[in-house]
Amino acid sequence: MKKLFSLILTVLLTMSTLLSFSFNAFANTQDKADSISLGQTLNETVDSSSSKTKYSWLKFDCLSSNYYDFTVFSSALPPSDVFLTVYDEANNVINSNVNSDNQYSFVSATYFVSGKTYYFRVECLKGNYSFSASLNIHNHNYTNVFAKAVADDDKESRLNGYSKFVCTLCGDEYVSKNIYAPSTVKLSASKFTFSPYGIYPSVAVYDSVGNLISPSEYTVTYDDNFKTGKAWVYVDFVGSNYKGELTSSFIIIPSKPTPTSLKSKKSKQITYYWNKDINASGYEIQYSTSSSFSKSKTKSCIISKNSTKSKTFSSLQKKKKYYVRMRSYKTIDGKRQFTSWSKKLSVKTK
Repeated sequence: MKKLFSLILTVLLTMSTLLSFSFNAFANTQDKADSISLGQTLNETVDSSSSKTKYSWLKFDCLSSNYYDFTVFSSALPPSDVFLTVYDEANNVINSNVNSDNQYSFVSATYFVSGKTYYFRVECLKGNYSFSASLNIHNHNYTNVFAKAVADDDKESRLNGYSKFVCTLCGDEYVSKNIYAPSTVKLSASKFTFSPYGIYPSVAVYDSVGNLISPSEYTVTYDDNFKTGKAWVYVDFVGSNYKGELTSSFIIIPSKPTPTSLKSKKSKQITYYWNKDINASGYEIQYSTSSSFSKSKTKSCIISKNSTKSKTFSSLQKKKKYYVRMRSYKTIDGKRQFTSWSKKLSVKTK
């Protein structure tokens, strides 16, 4: 047991020594890093065959928060890939770059924070590589990037657009204009009365944050708007800021029905007549002894065939005045959509 404990202790001490050596080697490398100042150029060499010169370390003490360009330049092409790694003072990698195309120079643009120290490590995978390293304030080379906002009836498929400027060298960007996705189509009304000339509700389109979108950005087309039932509005975005399509719908109900007469030809009986409406699905008729059609004195019935033109009501009170009115309906999406009531007619039963 003592031998086993001694062996374990020896292994732990060995591992501890190796870890300590690895950490100290990295720390010592940082300690020996040459300082580089803003605008300064240093000549350096790395040699992949030498453990002492395998890496070149440079240190920079940042005095002002900004983007900085670290440029590596050689008068001869590198013998293999050259890696640049940028560390912060906590040994975190904050940027990296590689010259894999055997170019004479390459640049790494990195944002540094004032009051902190940063380290650059240059490594060449094969052979000897002599280079000059320089550090300068980065000058952004912005280019405009534009994306249209995408309209879609499916909320999950909508995308906001933007106009932004992106630096081609460091990737820094700022948005100059947000273009929010179109999301809502509002019509002048949701229900209209049939017209043989078609129904064309006015359209207003809003984006996802409630801004009104200019009509110059879209075209509007209508479908099924020459008949009763459900009609559609299609908004196609063809302008400079948006693309895609939104749809909306409205309903067209029949015109108010036209009753023609109300007669009592037999005792306790009345017959109601009207003009049929081929645009309706059917009719509802109310008859009452109350001129105001109070609920307690009123009865109603549904006529489910639009070709029907009359209805007789029997078993009424004799010598009693009755009032009758009607309205048409169109069944849309399984629901009866009614017109307003017609004018009332009255007659006294025999």
